[in-house]
Amino acid sequence: MPVALGFIEALEQAYTHIGRHPATGSPRYAHELNLPGIHFRRLARYPHLVFYIERNDHIDVWRVLHGRRDIPAWLQESDENESPDRK
Repeated sequence: MPVALGFIEALEQAYTHIGRHPATGSPRYAHELNLPGIHFRRLARYPHLVFYIERNDHIDVWRVLHGRRDIPAWLQESDENESPDRK
């Protein structure tokens, strides 16, 4: 299987798992960055993380980032650009 298709499959599997069990993601960065409710899940076989927040009626996926990025910097940038009506 080409790498791109494998990545998409791993991403779809992560989205399915997050949709069914959103509370199972790690809240590690929520505490570190003071972003209550943000969780992440690692992709199977890839060094990427899916960051998301569970809402009352849906899941907001914020970012899919390589695990070796400066995660706090990327998430702070995302939080600063988030519109007030979505928080």
